[in-house]
Amino acid sequence: MMKNHSPIFHNKGFTLIELIVAAFIVGLVVLSVVATIRKSRETDITYFHHHNARAIIDSCFESVKYSYSQFDSIPSVSGASFILDPRNGNSLMGTLNISVTVDSVPAEGSIYVVFKKCSATLSWSEPEGTENETITKSVPKLL
Repeated sequence: MMKNHSPIFHNKGFTLIELIVAAFIVGLVVLSVVATIRKSRETDITYFHHHNARAIIDSCFESVKYSYSQFDSIPSVSGASFILDPRNGNSLMGTLNISVTVDSVPAEGSIYVVFKKCSATLSWSEPEGTENETITKSVPKLL
């Protein structure tokens, strides 16, 4: 008996449709990994900017101008510029605004504690939109 050696029965390769489907699936996986890495990088940069903004505001509040010994002359700030990210030669600038309001809360008996509420906001522009960081500090008036 003679066996049939037709090339149809011995073809062990992939069809064109199978190759196209496999390439499509691999492409989707690669695109999703790239998108995840890119979003992670954007999130990391935004966190870095928020961290720097908090450090700038903290350094302003730690200055003598915002201490209880300077209660009567605590300044408001409007539109001061700060560098949030000096990397890569493209400095990301932020705008600082500090508002100061006088408030009081009742203490023991008929005594009121007077304090100044200093609210600092540093704003900047990210590719996703405007971001800001706000920190509030209360400075008591010494009697």
